[in-house]
Amino acid sequence: MPDGKDSLSERDERKKEEQGPLAKVLRLAPLLNLALHFLELILKIIGVVK
Repeated sequence: MPDGKDSLSERDERKKEEQGPLAKVLRLAPLLNLALHFLELILKIIGVVK
């Protein structure tokens, strides 16, 4: 257990270590979802034009 004397950078580094790849993917999920919807819209527009 830390004694409260660690620096802010040490706490940030420890926090990053605790977050695995799954946490990063979950944080990016809304952005990926938006990109997929945008791609779907573009494909629909191209399909209608052709």
